[in-house]
Amino acid sequence: MKGHNYNDEMEAYLSGKMTSKEEAAFDEIIKNTPELAQDINIMNEIDDVLDNNIKEAAFRNQLNQLGNQYFSENENIDKNIPKKSILSPKWIIGFIAIILITISLWWLNSKSKTQTPEQLFAAYYEPYPAGEITRGNDTEEAYISYYNSGKYDKAASFLEELVSQFPDEDKYQIALGNSYLNVNPSKTVEAIRIFEKVTTKETVYQSTAKWYLAIAYLKNNDKEKALPLLENLAKENRGKYPQLAKSILEKI
Repeated sequence: MKGHNYNDEMEAYLSGKMTSKEEAAFDEIIKNTPELAQDINIMNEIDDVLDNNIKEAAFRNQLNQLGNQYFSENENIDKNIPKKSILSPKWIIGFIAIILITISLWWLNSKSKTQTPEQLFAAYYEPYPAGEITRGNDTEEAYISYYNSGKYDKAASFLEELVSQFPDEDKYQIALGNSYLNVNPSKTVEAIRIFEKVTTKETVYQSTAKWYLAIAYLKNNDKEKALPLLENLAKENRGKYPQLAKSILEKI
């Protein structure tokens, strides 16, 4: 290029300010000037990044201020640019922008992996499935009917009666705790009390109770109490709860 500075022409070319004749003439120059073609490609890539990722004018202004501050400290900027490059300070600012964008996207991505206790509850909670009728009484039949249809407030009233009649039947306790979780927030503490009681028993329902107790703590925004339960469940080697617990621990 024999020292010719094409900065103005590149600005006009990339911004669409050239006439058709000027653009055709400049295309010929680009074809015959490898260094210029390379710089044009770099500028296009920078523009794509800026257009697609940096929408806010405030952030653009911050980048420009950063670039102006940097270049004001270097009176002879051309000496700092490689001889084969004809990039103007604006495009070097673009490189700075790309670096900042990459860091920002990485930070946002890592941040998005962490979820609040309430979000985790919403994502992982599934009601404990109601069992089949085992006693053949109307109370159990009514609870199962209301429970399976999502009418937890009515199911809870029948479950309270069953728990009163059969205090050692943990399946009723867990179903009642689940009903409370679905009634209103004020009942969450009562659900926690029920699940805590069942976790103290070495029965087939112990792991289930631990899971729902951890879930109830998350709903109650008590991550510190949920963590040891989830860690304990993650160490178990059977059932579905270990994998679920591990999945939450990765996001909490």
